[in-house]
Amino acid sequence: MSNIITLTSDWGICDAYAAIFKAALWKENPALRIVDITHQTFRNNIVSAAYHIKNAYPFFPENSVHVIDVCQMNDLHLKQYNKWLSPSGRGKEKDFYFTDHVAFRFDNQYFICENNGLVSLICPDISLIEEIVILSNQHVEKKHLTFNALDYYPKACSLLANNNNLSMLGNPYSIDSIEIVPNLNAFVQQQNNQADIISFGIRHIDNYGNLITNLHKDTFKEVAKGRKTFTFINTLFPEYITSSISRNYNERKSKDSDMFFVFGIENYLEIGMRNTSLAQLLSAHSKNCNSWNFQIKFIDSPK
Repeated sequence: MSNIITLTSDWGICDAYAAIFKAALWKENPALRIVDITHQTFRNNIVSAAYHIKNAYPFFPENSVHVIDVCQMNDLHLKQYNKWLSPSGRGKEKDFYFTDHVAFRFDNQYFICENNGLVSLICPDISLIEEIVILSNQHVEKKHLTFNALDYYPKACSLLANNNNLSMLGNPYSIDSIEIVPNLNAFVQQQNNQADIISFGIRHIDNYGNLITNLHKDTFKEVAKGRKTFTFINTLFPEYITSSISRNYNERKSKDSDMFFVFGIENYLEIGMRNTSLAQLLSAHSKNCNSWNFQIKFIDSPK
């Protein structure tokens, strides 16, 4: 049994949302130990939220409860929402909820979130989910249409912390109902059987302005085939840098740039600059970080 509750959200730190939610948790169970993972994920970005929680949860004791509250409507949800807004479609307040809220057990931990793609990002192989239930908000007298995490999660957190029994939270949920997010890993391209190219984007920008990419160490090693040196291509403004992987953030491998390439704690490639924010430099060319794309190109023969 664990009474640890972690919070991951896009609520930010300038408003009272995190404090309000913690107050609701403590009203249910004053003994809960609450840990903020982050409230500064990219707004409405479930990929960013999944990055943070996947990076953090393995360090927590078994049976910890991880709440992730980041809303991202897909096309189906938007159609339902627009219908709800129309005079002919306006129903009761309960009809406002367009995504199911679920709790599931995976890797000896509990997770609570919306079924908006987060489940499959946290657990890409959903067959590894041990149990999953749909949460109910029927016990709530007042519905919070602008903060519906208050309607679903505090009671569920308290019950899980007390007895770790998912069946008390709701009815079993079908695995087939889980929304699947397409594979976000780097794209590997073969050209003329000579030059191997890895095309990739970013998952997150950290506090130092470093880019955490979607290029996993295993993919890199598979394509590198023992090669150490590569050409890095920044497609925002064509720039070619010859470098290799560093062991830490202070080791510079390139003669041409202060840029470093290192595999971080989650084994995804991180790119940064020692004395400045790489993200800030790139944002001068494009504010939309989701459109930033890069390439690594191995020229020499595999070993």
